[in-house]
Amino acid sequence: MCVGSIFSNKVYGSWGVIQREKYEKTFHELEKLVDIRKIFSGLVLDVGTGFGYFEEFINEVYLKNRSHIKNIKIIAIDKDREMLDNCLSKNLLQANLVQADGNALPFRDEIFNCIVCFDTAHLLNFREGFNEVMRVLKNGGYFLITEPHIEKYDFVFDEIKNYFNLGFSLIKEFVIEGREKEHGLLFRKIGKS
Repeated sequence: MCVGSIFSNKVYGSWGVIQREKYEKTFHELEKLVDIRKIFSGLVLDVGTGFGYFEEFINEVYLKNRSHIKNIKIIAIDKDREMLDNCLSKNLLQANLVQADGNALPFRDEIFNCIVCFDTAHLLNFREGFNEVMRVLKNGGYFLITEPHIEKYDFVFDEIKNYFNLGFSLIKEFVIEGREKEHGLLFRKIGKS
């Protein structure tokens, strides 16, 4: 077991309740702006799935309850095999797990309708990771990022907003108050990568 896995298991393994609260509040913010079916439909990529909390949320709130999101298939990636093994044990509906690095995505161009990075954007190599997002996201597709609202991550949002100024439209910047304060950005790809 690598040091990163030990840290992840001890720290992130117990954050399910916090993550669920974050997803509920994020979806509430997004539903004020757009029909949520437009964002979360078709093929969705979760970069850095970790323990699969996002997939659990989608399963419980939207798929099992026969909510308005129906046509969704999630590809959940993580570099850490142990994180993916944890996800496998959860019987996640509509989720395919792939061991992959967010800086070198093993997918063809313009395949995803939506890409989400919950608390993982700061882990990407800036140019490589975000070039990959631009490459695999369809024109008209959505890119959702949330990060803990900590001063040391403020640079991430400033750089991301500047970087995605070309070819993307910033739809919403938001802050989620809860047990953990989160900063979020929702972009829509409007031009060729």
